[in-house]
Amino acid sequence: MLRHTMFLPIVALVVAGHVVTGRVAAAQTLSTSTPQLSPYVPPTATTSFTAYAAFGTLGSAPIDLNLIGVNFGADARLDGKVLFVMNQRSTAYLFSPVTLPNGNYSAQFVFTTANQPTTFTITRGTSTVLATCPMAVFYTITQTCSSGVFAVADGKLDLTLAMTQGYQATLAKVVVNQWK
Repeated sequence: MLRHTMFLPIVALVVAGHVVTGRVAAAQTLSTSTPQLSPYVPPTATTSFTAYAAFGTLGSAPIDLNLIGVNFGADARLDGKVLFVMNQRSTAYLFSPVTLPNGNYSAQFVFTTANQPTTFTITRGTSTVLATCPMAVFYTITQTCSSGVFAVADGKLDLTLAMTQGYQATLAKVVVNQWK
């Protein structure tokens, strides 16, 4: 009987040691298989301007926004917003009057209102659709239509933003980035 009472605590310690060792090994296995996050790479150049200002500078290159068929509210010069209206065929042309360095770029158009479900399309050149952006009705939030990253190999930005569905939407800001 004496042997049994001494033997049980020793067995318990050995079993506990295996359990702890098993947990540590499992934790090490999990931590090494966790995917690593890649570091954030900021754009090499960026410009941001209101739709009303319609002009920015990307590095040393001017970026222009030509607006066709849009309405300017009484506060447009203060808040920078312009109104796209479907039946006026409102369109924005984003371009640079100088040759841009070849590389990767992106553009974002930030809207502050849409009074009906609305869709915008971003096109590069005459026919390359970069993005189609459906938007729900909104009055108190912002929604963004982003081109995604695209390659410029001819030195031209040449983007067109067109409303393809809806009634009215307010464009507040334009952001253009150049990436490595």
